[in-house]
Amino acid sequence: MSISIVDRLFTISLVNMGSKLYEVIVVGGGPIGSVLSTRLAQHGLRVLLVERRSSFTPPFRCTGLISPRCLKLSGLGKEVVLREIRGGYIYAPNGYSIQVESTTPKLYVIDRPRFDKLLIERAADTGVDVWLGCKFVKLEDNKVWVARHGSYTTVTGRLIVGADGANSKVASCAGFPPIRNVLIGLQTVVPYRPKRDDFVEIFLGRSIAPNFFAWIVPAEDGVARVGLATDRIAAGYRYFMNFLQTRNLQPQSVRSGLIPIETRRRFVQGNVLLIGDAAGQVKPTSGGGIYPGLMATKLATKVIVRYISEGLPERYLITYERWWRSTIGSELKRGSLLRKALNRLDDNILNHILKVLDHPHILRLIADYGDADYPSRVVRKLLPEPAVWLQSLHFR
Repeated sequence: MSISIVDRLFTISLVNMGSKLYEVIVVGGGPIGSVLSTRLAQHGLRVLLVERRSSFTPPFRCTGLISPRCLKLSGLGKEVVLREIRGGYIYAPNGYSIQVESTTPKLYVIDRPRFDKLLIERAADTGVDVWLGCKFVKLEDNKVWVARHGSYTTVTGRLIVGADGANSKVASCAGFPPIRNVLIGLQTVVPYRPKRDDFVEIFLGRSIAPNFFAWIVPAEDGVARVGLATDRIAAGYRYFMNFLQTRNLQPQSVRSGLIPIETRRRFVQGNVLLIGDAAGQVKPTSGGGIYPGLMATKLATKVIVRYISEGLPERYLITYERWWRSTIGSELKRGSLLRKALNRLDDNILNHILKVLDHPHILRLIADYGDADYPSRVVRKLLPEPAVWLQSLHFR
């Protein structure tokens, strides 16, 4: 089903929406909301997906880097892949760099607009009612208020799912505690010829991107996605412009947004459930939320289907949160500890650490065991390495 047809569904449904009750209303048609809607519809549930975008233009706030396992989890194939990434250059604050290279692809650079479009089309093909260009306004018990072109209407569902991003309005309306640990992420697209077409570039240092990092990711031919994230919210734009200027990069339009790097204290409240960035299900080490969010859709689907089909009380929905925290949530917790440890390092220590890591054996371990979705795995491999710790003792 094409997007233009999906878009017309709103007009068709508007006539009968007052008489149609949904078992689940999902607010947010990004990858997480679309995949969850599809999974639920495949189990026979009546699902409405509400998405504020009316078309899928490049969302340059997203770097579009995902792992092969993440692509598989989405259910899509390589039709959305622009290029394969086998390694990268990691730069210390003083410019010293190490090169990490794998024999197999570690990441894919995806066409994010097409990725989103195909997922939402699949949801519609599965039987989900998809309303594009519709803005969530407010929540009243089991009723969702929706606006489109100045017109307002309500639709009723037994369960409301907020998949509407870090600034989730569903979470705000339902009274969830806010996410306080956030970054400002900024990104643009520039003409760029990388040293290697299958490498990304990562830049570390408080002088560059305090408490996070900057990146250059090759995308389409002759183009790179350049971005930076930091916890210095007010100064983020200044750091980003400085990063671009020092590398003589000419930006197109700059996009920005908040990146949650902690999970909410709870994901469920009454008949409202949060998922993806709305729940803070984001990797603290990279700011990526697609893989943790897709993992959450598997867990949430099991809980929601049973909740609806067996008529269970709302308190059963907390099972989703417990399962998530005991599985992928535990990896994110380890990632948070790693991020806090890295944030304590000043630029001189970072310069030293990259020199220590620049050893063939160490680089091979990083290349073999480095995993964007499970970064703790490579840390566990490096911890027993005496070469790392003995050289670290020489730091003055």
